[in-house]
Order: sequence, then C-alpha cells, then structure tokens
Amino acid sequence: MPALFPGTAEAREAQETAAKLREALRSTAPALQQIQGQLTRLACTSVTSGAFDAATIQGLRRASLLTDDRYLWHRPTMAALRALKKVDARDGCQTLKIAAAPRCLRVNNEDFCQ
Repeated sequence: MPALFPGTAEAREAQETAAKLREALRSTAPALQQIQGQLTRLACTSVTSGAFDAATIQGLRRASLLTDDRYLWHRPTMAALRALKKVDARDGCQTLKIAAAPRCLRVNNEDFCQ
C-alpha cells in the first residue's frame, strides 16, 4: 500500500497499525462462527452463514433475554460469546414467546433493529 509520505516514521507507524487492524478483523471470524453455533444450540437462530447478518442480530437479541449479562447484540463480541456459553440449552429461545416482530433498518450495510 503506498504511503502519503513514504519513508517517514509516521508512514511506517500507519502501515503497522493497519496491519494490526487487518489481523484483528480476521480474528473475529472464529468468534462469529462460535456465536452462531451457540445461537443454534439455544435455538435462537437456524442460520449459520458465517456472516454477521440480520438473522444473527435477531438471534442475539432473543438470546439477550435469557441472561442477565449485558452485551452488544449489534456486533459479534467475546462478551456475547461468554454470555451465550453460560445459558443451558434447556432454557433456550424455544421457551420464549415472541410478542412482536422486530423492526429493522439497514443503513450502510448495517442492520439496526428495535
């Protein structure tokens, strides 16, 4: 990747930071697959596409009702994975009744649901 000011300390620092960011983004894929596996185990979703899509967000929202732990349901986090692992499969989403359908809005390829 060409730098704005090649050969400077800032350019090297920016390239190192960008490499760390790319590695961090690559490392979230296993966490997402594990989250989707936990959501399937709890019967909160049946979709395991490997992508963080609307079905995964809806599953995380439903699963958040099963635990007192607080986590962000609009992005895959390790806190969500830890909270999902604590829930017994017998207490999964199949025991919940859905009172209303969610309303979702897609903005810049991100889903925001209420």
